[in-house]
Amino acid sequence: MTEHDTMLIIGWLAGVLTLASGVPQVIKLVRTRDSQGVSEWTYVIWASTALFWAGWGFHIGAAPMIAVNLILLPILTTLVVLLGPDRRQLAFLVASPPILLLALLVLPPASAVIGTILICLLAVPSVVEAYRTEDPSGVAIGTWVLLALSAALWVTYNVGIGYPLAASSLVVEAILACLVIGRTLLDRRRLATSRAGRQIN
Repeated sequence: MTEHDTMLIIGWLAGVLTLASGVPQVIKLVRTRDSQGVSEWTYVIWASTALFWAGWGFHIGAAPMIAVNLILLPILTTLVVLLGPDRRQLAFLVASPPILLLALLVLPPASAVIGTILICLLAVPSVVEAYRTEDPSGVAIGTWVLLALSAALWVTYNVGIGYPLAASSLVVEAILACLVIGRTLLDRRRLATSRAGRQIN
């Protein structure tokens, strides 16, 4: 097996985890209608990020990057609709396709730069929400665990195909995902302890 084949396998595995990462949050929202602690901005930024990485993947001929991001887009769009975005968030989403097209026509690497910036920002709203909210009951931990794992694999893939800038942004994403996981678990434990205390009294 060549190094190219190995990178392709890692890329597809990262892609499968990325696709799977959106599913737990969709299921939780559909099943419970509870969006407590969920940041709408994270999913708006994530949908835009998927567009830019699909565009960059097309430019460099990276099949896993193209396929995963194009398949992920409807999942993320479903999440955005379920969460009920405001006008600013919708404007951000609507502006993304023309900006991507312009980037690919004028300076194709710009799509990777924009995608890289968006990846760094992707989890920031969720980290802020995790530290601001007292009730993270709507947050699907599975989404963040899968996102952190997929980010780690994408780091390997991007280093392997020679794009360390993208890899560094994915390290940031993985760290922020772990912060969301940790804070959400702590808040849930605190809430469970508080409820148990009230039941005893």
